[in-house]
Amino acid sequence: WHEVPLSAAAQSLLAGLLAQAQGELKKGEKLSDYIFPGRGGKGHREEIKTQWRELCIAAELVDVTTLANGKTKVTPNVRIHDLRHTNASVLVSKGVPLTIIGRMLGHSQVSTTARYAHLYDDPLREAAELASAALAPVKPAPEPTPEDPEPAGANVIPIKQRRK
Repeated sequence: WHEVPLSAAAQSLLAGLLAQAQGELKKGEKLSDYIFPGRGGKGHREEIKTQWRELCIAAELVDVTTLANGKTKVTPNVRIHDLRHTNASVLVSKGVPLTIIGRMLGHSQVSTTARYAHLYDDPLREAAELASAALAPVKPAPEPTPEDPEPAGANVIPIKQRRK
């Protein structure tokens, strides 16, 4: 295992969880030493599939299938590991060096971390986003008023028609 520093937002979230847990303690109970304690407050939780499934259902991140027997099967379409992958990909997109990302993920080889580099580090996608951002401030022409039946604004013609 390895240690990773927590952001201020994560620390704040955990402080809120701690305060909530302290408020829910019954007389004579003691808080666990773990953020996510195991059953009966002993040790730490090793498996969180049930909680992850419930979270995905609440966030509507599931595939729902009706089986031949009429029962419904609910399958999360996001895995816990996807969060780790997304985090690494976002860091790549923000220009964080692969060596630093690898240290955060506990990778011993930069080549392992490099697998995440393709997701957001795409110059074509970046160019498309820049073009989109440049066009975003353009406002549509105002709606015509009863006194002015013709809409205000430019007369737009198709490019092919203009080239004739």
